[in-house]
Amino acid sequence: MAAENLHFVPITSSGASCSLEAEGKAERFRMLRSFAGDLVSHETGPGRLELTYAIGGTRLEQFRELIEGERRCCSFATFAITADADRATLLITGPEADEFFRFLWDADPAIG
Repeated sequence: MAAENLHFVPITSSGASCSLEAEGKAERFRMLRSFAGDLVSHETGPGRLELTYAIGGTRLEQFRELIEGERRCCSFATFAITADADRATLLITGPEADEFFRFLWDADPAIG
């Protein structure tokens, strides 16, 4: 899926923005969206986004590495992962995190 179809808000009204260049963003979006089929729930609130994925093992390790990359490029947000054998929950907090990372679930019509 092309990055322009992901409903990504590149700069929020608070001024928060990603430090990746356009090419890096497109690749990162593709990698993040590769986990869309594993998403089982999401909750949002002001400055808060919680995503739960049905992943474990090697896939969980890939997810952890990907989120570590997000920590480096989106320093305005805090990323916390809690996991057990077959499920991982990602909590993102920060200025308008619920809007900034909307593309993680909004482009998937199965997630409402």
